[in-house]
Amino acid sequence: MEILKRRETPLQNLAYIGIMAAINIVFVLFCEFVPFLLFLFIFILSLASSIVAIYCEAKYIPIYMIVTALLCCFINLGDTLFYIIPTLISGSIFGFCVKKKLSPISIIFITILVQILATYPCLGIYKAIYEIDLIPNMIALIGLADAPHQDYLTVLFMMIIAASQTVITYITNSYQFEKLHIEIKKDKNDSKMILIILLLLSLFVLIFRFIYGPIAILALLFSVSISLYQTVQIFISKNKNISIFLSIIFVLIFVLTLIFKSFIEPPLGWLILEFYPLIIGGYLLIEEIKNEIRLYK
Repeated sequence: MEILKRRETPLQNLAYIGIMAAINIVFVLFCEFVPFLLFLFIFILSLASSIVAIYCEAKYIPIYMIVTALLCCFINLGDTLFYIIPTLISGSIFGFCVKKKLSPISIIFITILVQILATYPCLGIYKAIYEIDLIPNMIALIGLADAPHQDYLTVLFMMIIAASQTVITYITNSYQFEKLHIEIKKDKNDSKMILIILLLLSLFVLIFRFIYGPIAILALLFSVSISLYQTVQIFISKNKNISIFLSIIFVLIFVLTLIFKSFIEPPLGWLILEFYPLIIGGYLLIEEIKNEIRLYK
């Protein structure tokens, strides 16, 4: 069986996911004897899940994830809940995004979001079984147990974990994909998708500002990060004057945020920064309208 070949028949798909699941189980068993290998295994698992998502039909991916997760549960339930299940899901989504030829920023954003969404219920199950709240314990380890706004810190900590793992995974997978002749559209700029994402995130910031602040802050972190990325893309596309102008606007908004955030319930004062993603979204919308006008001429 050729490893790097699309699976067409049900038998080929099932055989392939069976082999990949078996490889994952072997690594999990190794990690039981050499625990520090678990951190290396996370990236191997992400790569394996990405490859399965690329070469197998989408309807077989849940089977791969369920079989791998169930078998891993028999070996180490705690590690499966905290590490393996979120990585299985995010790795598969990563591969699916590559398969759909999305841009790097879209791949990273979607993978981080999925990683966070997958981790939340797993942490809840972990807490119910072991009566241990993992994220607050990790926050306490770095000396922030008595810091205010623990719910905001929890969301921020989860994003840092998810972002770090996703970026490292993207770098390692990109390197491995080149050797496996799997292409990532690194030069693709999904301006339409980024525009939609920024508008949705801005809507999330507005709604959750009044419902649950930590989600609003999480949406803000995503939208500002994507906006700064898009500013760099504008510079790369040789619109240097516009990118410099937008950078100056960001600095001004940041300074204004520092001045006025104390007048708003902390830490929600930082939501003033959302004006910058709205400006980037407006710029992208104008560019899209210009492109549409050119097409009709």
